[in-house]
Amino acid sequence: MRTIIQCVLLILSTLVFSQNCDLRLQGNVRDFHNNLPSIFAQIVNRDGTISAVTDDQGNFLIENLCPGTYHFTVIDTESELKEFTVQIEENTQVNWHVEHHVIELEGLERQGTLRALNLTARETHLHRDALQEYAANDIAGALKKVSGISSLESGSNIAKPVIHGMHSSRVVLVNMGIRQEDMDWGAEHAPTININGFDDLIVLKGSSSLRYSGDALGGIIVAELPSTLRRDTLQGEFGLTGLWNGRGGSSYANILKTFKSPWEVYLHGSVRRTGDMQAPNYNLQNSGVAQYNYLARVGYNTFERKYNLSYSEFFTQLGILQAAHIGNVNNLLEAIESGEPAHQEEFSYRINRPYQNIRHRMVKAYYEQRFRNLGKWENMYALQINRRQEYDMRLGEQSSMPNMDIRLTTQRFESVFSFDRHANSIFTTGVQGMIQNNYSDPATGVKRLIPDYDQYSGAWFGTWDYVRNQWGVSAGLRYDYVHIDSKKYYSKRYWDEMGYDQDFADNIIGDFGTQWLAHFKRNFHNIAATIGLMYERSPWEKLTINLSRASRAPNPAELFSEGLHHSAASIEMGDVRLKPENGYKLSVGYSALETWNRNLSFSLNGHAHQVQNFIYQIPTGLQYTIRGAFPVWNFKQVNAIMLGMDLDIGWRFDQGTSLQAQASYLYGQDTENKQPLIHIPPFKGNIILGHRFGNQNQWNTSITAEYTARQLRFPDFNPEVNILQDGEFVSRTVDLSTPTADYLLWNAQIGYQIPIQNKNLKLNLHIYNLMNSSYRNYLNRFRYFADEPGRQIQLQAILEF
Repeated sequence: MRTIIQCVLLILSTLVFSQNCDLRLQGNVRDFHNNLPSIFAQIVNRDGTISAVTDDQGNFLIENLCPGTYHFTVIDTESELKEFTVQIEENTQVNWHVEHHVIELEGLERQGTLRALNLTARETHLHRDALQEYAANDIAGALKKVSGISSLESGSNIAKPVIHGMHSSRVVLVNMGIRQEDMDWGAEHAPTININGFDDLIVLKGSSSLRYSGDALGGIIVAELPSTLRRDTLQGEFGLTGLWNGRGGSSYANILKTFKSPWEVYLHGSVRRTGDMQAPNYNLQNSGVAQYNYLARVGYNTFERKYNLSYSEFFTQLGILQAAHIGNVNNLLEAIESGEPAHQEEFSYRINRPYQNIRHRMVKAYYEQRFRNLGKWENMYALQINRRQEYDMRLGEQSSMPNMDIRLTTQRFESVFSFDRHANSIFTTGVQGMIQNNYSDPATGVKRLIPDYDQYSGAWFGTWDYVRNQWGVSAGLRYDYVHIDSKKYYSKRYWDEMGYDQDFADNIIGDFGTQWLAHFKRNFHNIAATIGLMYERSPWEKLTINLSRASRAPNPAELFSEGLHHSAASIEMGDVRLKPENGYKLSVGYSALETWNRNLSFSLNGHAHQVQNFIYQIPTGLQYTIRGAFPVWNFKQVNAIMLGMDLDIGWRFDQGTSLQAQASYLYGQDTENKQPLIHIPPFKGNIILGHRFGNQNQWNTSITAEYTARQLRFPDFNPEVNILQDGEFVSRTVDLSTPTADYLLWNAQIGYQIPIQNKNLKLNLHIYNLMNSSYRNYLNRFRYFADEPGRQIQLQAILEF
């Protein structure tokens, strides 16, 4: 019996081990992006017992395989690791695709949508390390690090970026790949975005990137989330910032979780709280801030396919400087001439009237599909809800109600295809659409500054970038259609003063005693274009030339404003006859990195901008209301020209010591009236001396000198008023035009990095306005009433993991 069993086992084992193990696997490995062969790539199974190498055509051969399931990984120094599963029952042939140039592509992914930005335009990046310094600040404060960018302010806590003299709706903010929609038309409406959740801010000066906009005469700011690593890992950042001036600070947390599968989750949350800011000699009453922000994104991410869903919410409560709200014209004159607020109180965390409540919510869905040997198809949809409430002094039963309550609801969608199969050429085309509704709640009982309106827009664009050897060419074309449908109540007196009784009598649809109800439908057809040339003499030296045309339809505030804008402390008057702006901009840039024994970095960018029908606000007088006396600002339209230059220089003395310098100058002229434009940023320059020392340069320190000149070119829009003085009416001039004096500010910084296993702890101390200098900023709308904040001491701890 034993002999029989042994014979059976011998026969079975012979059958098993004599199975067909002479099968062959033939294959070809090519690049998914452009179908080029993957040369000298290794093909390895999971346990490393089977391997092969591709030849110069991407072919490989593996022999002597037994039937079964195999898991092979393609290893190439120029591509991502990718695993393929093969079921082999007979001789098998496969065609596999991996992504060559993955290093380049991942770099582009980290910088967001750089492939859609213009190849020949000047781009500046503020990466995470640079943004960390401004964790307790806003986006405008961070962007002031970039040459050519200033900040338009309303007091000490409301600011928006100014790029080459342009701001508000001429500067487009792109949040997570889609244009952000908030009430950017107001000079005191700060962008509703928190920079702490983003990994990179990309600044493109001018309107050269047509994917996002054809109306960005000033520029485009792209805020990008951290890139994903496509492996099972957890990374993040915690930050805590304390502020001496304002006696508050901020904290934030960013967490990115990626799994071995393609799924990923990103979470961000932040809070900020400060009380009254302090000028060197007095308290800036009612200048506190309360803010919170959170963001969540979940997504699936492979090279061939991506989709994600994001939700973000931003809320801020901003106190409006009490000194900017004046009771009568005598008090206004006294406030301007006295040099400091007449009424001063002690520090407080209370945010009293007047103040703003702003909330911005966004839901965004994104889908991307790559097609072999063709390109990438992207689809996005976003719903944005922006609510602005402005509170001023009120009495009686309505004392708890806002004076302004506006809800702006926007739906944006786009579909974009990038043909990128060729390594040196990319053509991108797409369509975009927007449906927007503005609702101004009449329950406030206050005449609405901005009426209800519906806005619809559609766009098509096409851009092309081509690089060969040392040369690069870019070109683009975009068409936008904008339709605005609005019904607005006008006082009959204002209607006649504006001449609307002659031009728009047919638009009246209702008579309500002292007011007309008018219905306006405006249609705008805008064409934008760009063409540019790039020459790279070496990887460190580049010359760019770009010519662009942008066209912007007037926004609803410019068309329909009529009344007191409480948080701006001014009367604003629009003009429904305004035409679209058309801007033509020539930019020439030269940059040389690490030249002169690799110690010198140099960048010089000049620009000339001609704008037809340039829309801007000018003070035209004073108006008395039951709330007090306020300057009147009217929207006007002229032809203008702007010429400027931005200079950046860096010098490295040794491995630890460096010097950086920046300078920007802008010339703005109203060519119709032959006078300077109002609110053109003056000359600005800074010098930073930095030094790193210690083991692995763990210590870093710097001192900065920031100089802002007095604006010598300004128009005279000072109104004349009659005031009662000693029983008689006397004519007085209200000086709303004279620029502020020049000033020099000193800042200092010291930082220390502590590596803790796989983590990094950063401790930073920043001191701004070191000498506690008193000064006023020409671009601050409240400069008539108070100084800028004094010395600020900022202590910061950041843990990266």
